[in-house]
Order: sequence, then C-alpha cells, then structure tokens
Amino acid sequence: MESKEDSSGRSSRPIVHTRVRDAALTNFLLSQYSETDDDAMWTGRTKSRDTLSYDLLKGYDTVQKAEDAFNVAKDYVKAAQLFDEGLELALQLALRENELSSPRLEWLIVAHRDYAKVLVELFYEDNNRRKKGKNNDKRRKRSKDNELLKCAMSVAETSVTLSCGKSALSYEILAEVCCARDDVVAEREALRKVFKLEPENSTSLSFEVANRRRELGFRLAKLDRYLQSYI
Repeated sequence: MESKEDSSGRSSRPIVHTRVRDAALTNFLLSQYSETDDDAMWTGRTKSRDTLSYDLLKGYDTVQKAEDAFNVAKDYVKAAQLFDEGLELALQLALRENELSSPRLEWLIVAHRDYAKVLVELFYEDNNRRKKGKNNDKRRKRSKDNELLKCAMSVAETSVTLSCGKSALSYEILAEVCCARDDVVAEREALRKVFKLEPENSTSLSFEVANRRRELGFRLAKLDRYLQSYI
C-alpha cells in the first residue's frame, strides 16, 4: 500500500492496490454510501463517502489476501487473521447498501465459508499437535480448540444467513464444523439441507462437486444409521 502526496508534500489517504476485476463489483464498492454511520450518529461525527468506500475497498482487498493465504500458501494462521480483519471492515458497510438476496454479497458468502474452513483446519492442526504431545498444557489447548470451533460455527452460520439459506456450499461447511464439534444431530441436519438444495443426482453439479456429494451422501447415511440406533 502506497501513500499519495499532495502539493505540500504531506501524505494523503493511502492508496489500496485492490484486485477487484469485475466491473460491476468495482462500481458497487465505489458507490455512494450514507454520510453518517451508526457510531457517528451518537457522537456527532460523520464519515464521508470516500472514507466508507475506502474502508470497503480495503476490507475487500484484505479478504482477497486471506483467500491467497488459504488457497495458495496454506498459511492458515495468516489467513485467519486477514479474514477477521477484512470482514470486520467490509461486512456491515456492504450490508448497509444491499438486501441479503443481492448477488453483490456473493464474495462475502464465499469469504465466510473459507474463513470457517480455515478455523476448522487450525482446530485439526492444534488437535494433532496435542495428540503428539508437543504441548503439555492440554487444558489450555482444549480451551483454545473450543474457541476455534465456536468461532467457526458463528462464521459458517453467517455464511448461511448471507445466502438466505440458499447455498448448498454454505450448509456443507456448516456440516463440516458440526462434524469437528462432534454434533451429529446438527451435522445431519446441515447435510440434509445440502441435498435438499442440490440433490446428489443433479446434472448442474461439476465433476468435483458431484464426487464430494457422493461422499457426503455416504456420510449422511452413516449418521442416519447411527442416530436410528439410539431411537
């Protein structure tokens, strides 16, 4: 990120080198926002459109860096930090100007799904380290794991909410979080929503997704048998 100097040599607002490629999304991110935010209403301060647009652009760019850290570098700690920072900046600003059903929120739905995946990966990494005996403070470690899964659950549920309950992929990651938490009832419910939205034999699924759906179908059948045994 660079700073732009005015004629007096002083630095003005930093320039964020965003990676926004879609023209419609670019226009949305730079669109005009309300002059006053919720906090400012109580303090008498106001935020200009430029400030709000800058915050949203910065949030979007930070989320894209988080996606790179997750999908390319596989640096889950860095990805979690970046997702948290980016979504804190962007989420409320984006929701202020859009209904939940707006396609302009799709990038936020994806970001929450991937953030939840990152947190689950961190949970499994910590869990594996504990099993190998690399950390003797097991009580503190379990507490950290619980916090990771609690946060992952909240993030996954937000992804479902942002999609208005219409994203099978969001329910899929919700099921994954429930599995990590050993909540078989909630996991089965989430998987049922996946197949209700996108049946296993749907012709619209990609080869990769279709294969994953078959695996989830086996998992759902196993959960059904397990829970039936307790009835």
